[in-house]
Amino acid sequence: SFLDHFFVAIHARYDIEKPLPRRFIRRKLEVINSKERECERLRKQLAEAKAAVKKKDKFLAELAEEYVQMALVCIELDDMKSATANYDKALRLNPNSIGAISGKAEVMRRSGQLRKALTQVGKALKISPNAFDAIFLRARILHDLSKYEEAVGELERCTSLNPDSIAAHRLYGDVLSAMGDDDNAAIHYLIADRLEKKLRH
Repeated sequence: SFLDHFFVAIHARYDIEKPLPRRFIRRKLEVINSKERECERLRKQLAEAKAAVKKKDKFLAELAEEYVQMALVCIELDDMKSATANYDKALRLNPNSIGAISGKAEVMRRSGQLRKALTQVGKALKISPNAFDAIFLRARILHDLSKYEEAVGELERCTSLNPDSIAAHRLYGDVLSAMGDDDNAAIHYLIADRLEKKLRH
């Protein structure tokens, strides 16, 4: 009954106030507090470790970007071997570098390895589906493979992501011209010319 439970509770209260139970409870509370302090210390260590990893990743990504820039210089000098070596170094530092993955695809394209280039640029788009440079490169490779309809799809995405891209509109014109759609090709060439004039001023 209620009264029975009430009296049990009252007796329990008096038992707790005795020295021995009080010491037992105090020890238990100290164990709990000690575990809480240990958990807090571990949480702090984990946060510091995560911050250190993030800082390291940022440093490696910046270093990888330096190799990507060196690779671009090599491409301008038509030194594809050195460009590939620099892209490989960048990828060792940052395996998800879109610039390095796409850059290797561009080297393959310029070397005539079009199907390999298509597979390579696909890796970049898996990591970042809306990476403009990767989409544009895919469109260029598809154009080189005479896969014009697929190229149109990629160029639609390009001009949607960046309506002011002169290169995208010129390539769009080339693709449409190759398909025999000269009227629409002329529109994209005109857009590219206007953007170029605007850029000069």
